[in-house]
Amino acid sequence: MSDSYDALDSQIFESEESNSRHRFEEKVLLCCLLRDMKLVKRNSKLIQDYMFSNPFNGLLYSAMIETIERGAKAFKPKDIAQRIMEVDPTAGEPDPKKRPTVEEVSIKIEKIISSDKEPRFYKSAARFYENWRIRQVNKKFKELLSVSADSDETIEQMEAVLAIRKKPNPFAGNCKSAKEVLHTTLGMLHDIWEGKYVFPKIKTGYLEFDDLLDGGFDVGSLVIMGGATGHGKSATALNLAAKMAELGIKSQYTSLEETYKDVALKIITSQSGVSRRNLVNKDLITPSEQERAQRVMEKFVSDDSLLQFSCGGKTAAEVINLIRTTHEKDGTLVFIVDYAQRITLERDNATAEIARFALALGELARELGLVIIATSQLKREGRKEMNKRKPTTYDLSESSYLENEAAYIITLFRQDLIPGYEERDDYNPDDDGTIELIVCKSRNGQQGSTKLNFDGPSVRLTSRLDGSEDNRSASFIEDDDF
Repeated sequence: MSDSYDALDSQIFESEESNSRHRFEEKVLLCCLLRDMKLVKRNSKLIQDYMFSNPFNGLLYSAMIETIERGAKAFKPKDIAQRIMEVDPTAGEPDPKKRPTVEEVSIKIEKIISSDKEPRFYKSAARFYENWRIRQVNKKFKELLSVSADSDETIEQMEAVLAIRKKPNPFAGNCKSAKEVLHTTLGMLHDIWEGKYVFPKIKTGYLEFDDLLDGGFDVGSLVIMGGATGHGKSATALNLAAKMAELGIKSQYTSLEETYKDVALKIITSQSGVSRRNLVNKDLITPSEQERAQRVMEKFVSDDSLLQFSCGGKTAAEVINLIRTTHEKDGTLVFIVDYAQRITLERDNATAEIARFALALGELARELGLVIIATSQLKREGRKEMNKRKPTTYDLSESSYLENEAAYIITLFRQDLIPGYEERDDYNPDDDGTIELIVCKSRNGQQGSTKLNFDGPSVRLTSRLDGSEDNRSASFIEDDDF
């Protein structure tokens, strides 16, 4: 601990001596990690102990990892200092006269977290990481030269080099100046105004719904779609996946409770309009219905990569890994998870696990520029209230966690399934056989609702063709995050 953390000043960025710069940038890296626990969670496999030349720095990083594993929500200097001293009472300092106490280590860590040089810290940490990447690539190349050119080990070494090169810099882009951000955004707007660029939106294929969404879902969004049991969550999600695939948008539908056969039958019924009852009964199905079902298969097998399915129980981590690997493999942009409460629990606390799942889905959508739609159950209280009012954001199970992460929250309502609803003043007989999609939250647009035709026997979702103005009601709201 001979180099005090108090030295994190202009010397970090102005020192000409490479070794000195390396030591300071290493401390800057730790500074950034202490400020942002998410960086450590995302990159713990990339940032290894051997990246730190000073023994104390390695201890500090190890203490951060253990703090996360214990379930802490933030880094507390005193807890980290205590863990460092438990592992190594010398805190990496060989000179007994200079060995710090727990209180002294805690104070040093506190100074790192409370520093006000954040933008420059992140830039320096990004530079350190790039230098580390170069050293690792050079090391692998040296190992490559020492093996036979035609051996299997050569291929493995080359793959290792490519893997290091592809790893994203976790510190790049964490802080940007207003000048840089506004200049880039204004350039994009000029391209839009001149017709050179279209703002990225993911269309659903249902005109009235896309109209309500101002052209579709924003790229990089988590969409939570909630509904009561039997009100069409899975059917709506599957219809959206098929409709987007028709538009040429690669989509993946993940069912955590159904088999591949069940999903396939729903796709055939929803896209053909043939009821499941008729489809699986040779005495009921007609030749025209058989032909319609056959056309559905022909439509989707022409390019089987546009619509993909994944079925069966999965943990939250397995779902996240599935989304990431599928996107990296073939560029799939839309992922639908049906439904959030059905993930296989790895711990006893279901609420906490679903909260972490929602957080991971939201961050993954923003990181990779995806649209992730996760369906969700309504609370029991919300289901009981549906004979009095339409479902809202607060009726979602784990509503507080899902609401915070979602860019869009959509609830589903079918009045013909509510006992006694025909006696209400707002009952409209023309809305029987429809499903109402209520946009309760839209981070960058409107709240409101739209109705689509819904055929229960075939779970088919179609646009309403009557052109009625009653089909769409919307009220513009300001976005608090803009």
